[in-house]
Order: sequence, then C-alpha cells, then structure tokens
Amino acid sequence: MTRQLIKGATPAAARHGGIENREHPRVPVFIPVSCVFVDADSNPLYQCMGAIKDVSQSGTGIEVPSFVRSECIAITFVDLGNKVVEIRGKVVFSRATSIGTFKVGVKLLGGKAQIDGFVAKIVRHHHYTKNIKCVD
Repeated sequence: MTRQLIKGATPAAARHGGIENREHPRVPVFIPVSCVFVDADSNPLYQCMGAIKDVSQSGTGIEVPSFVRSECIAITFVDLGNKVVEIRGKVVFSRATSIGTFKVGVKLLGGKAQIDGFVAKIVRHHHYTKNIKCVD
C-alpha cells in the first residue's frame, strides 16, 4: 500500500516526491533505550545507549553513537510503571547522520501482541514525558 503524505512528510518521503512506501506510518518519539547488539546465536557483541526517534507497527528508528555491524538487536527501556520492557529486532540498515551519530532501522520481531504492546508503551511513554521540564 502506498500512502500520500500531506503534512510533515518524513525526509525519506520528501526525497521520493512525498510518497511513503510503508505499510505502517511512523510516529515521531524520543525515548532513551539500551541497545544490545547480538550475533545469530544471541551472544552479546556490544552494548550502547541510544534513542528511539520514530516507531511504527512493524519497526523503529534508533539513533546510536556508532555504526552497527550486527544483524540482531535487543532494545530495552523502563516504562512509566518502572517496569523493564524489552523486544528483539532485526537490523535493516545503519547509516551516518549529519551530526556524526548513526540511524539504525530495526524491524521488530515477536508476536503481534508483543510488538503492539511494545509500540503502545513507547508511544504512551513519549506522550506522558514530552512536556516534563527540569526544575532547579
């Protein structure tokens, strides 16, 4: 299915004439996460902190400090109820950004209920925390 974007087109859609070739639209968010990159046997290769920058019903975009050379990732964050939320994913791409970090495209793995629950917690966390201001 091809979607015609109207307002606030993503950079990828802007490069392709405003048409987004995605089954599910992206939702912009900002959630700090722990990323553990693993090999095919689920052995950890390395870990870093990153931030989920967008999420959809099937994947997410994460910004990390270094290039990713792994095919699999475990993404972890703490939800609003102070519970650890984790999901696994397949790394689809890793490319440099203009500020020296790397954007990693991840296809979420697991059952529909697990993926939907993860996405819902990400979006809920973002909406409840986006207007929190630091107080001295």
